[in-house]
Amino acid sequence: MPTVSTVPGLREQKKLSTRAALTEQALRLADERGYDGFTIADLVDSVGVSRRTFSNYFAGKAECLAAISDSWMDGALGLIESAPADRSLTALLREVLENLSEQIVNSRTGILAMADSEPELAAALGACELVHGERVAAVISARTSLAADDIRISLLAEFALSAGRACIQRWVMRDRAGGREGLARDLDLAFSLIDFDRLT
Repeated sequence: MPTVSTVPGLREQKKLSTRAALTEQALRLADERGYDGFTIADLVDSVGVSRRTFSNYFAGKAECLAAISDSWMDGALGLIESAPADRSLTALLREVLENLSEQIVNSRTGILAMADSEPELAAALGACELVHGERVAAVISARTSLAADDIRISLLAEFALSAGRACIQRWVMRDRAGGREGLARDLDLAFSLIDFDRLT
């Protein structure tokens, strides 16, 4: 029986690359000009794609900017999904937090501060978080003996996202104080409140 490759094909890679380019350029323009300082027309012109191509990926500017959190989550969950089944959940979580803090430090995070004054952007980030919650819950369920509908799964997923958001927001509002180590320290402190190994 032939094996199914999980590596994206060339067409899929191009689509992912275009989506990432749109998000990165939108973040750059937002940093330089503010949320209202550029249009989707400005964005697609600077990336070299059509408005129709943009619409294939995003419903609007806010959704495009909020997509940066998807890439953070993809990297974090990718680590979990590829880890050995017998890996301690606590040790794995620590590795994920290190990876997550490194990704965030290397990203443009100005939109997180903008969200306080831009309801559309705040709503788009909130919508992303709902999807992330479902993904985190699925991963916790798969790596523990808990059923997917166990209340502890949804509570832990909610805690993980809330704690992560609070740490990142605090770090951004403090002008990235302490760099990656500062963010990683706060994430570690937040997640030390839960003994994840007890779930297994």
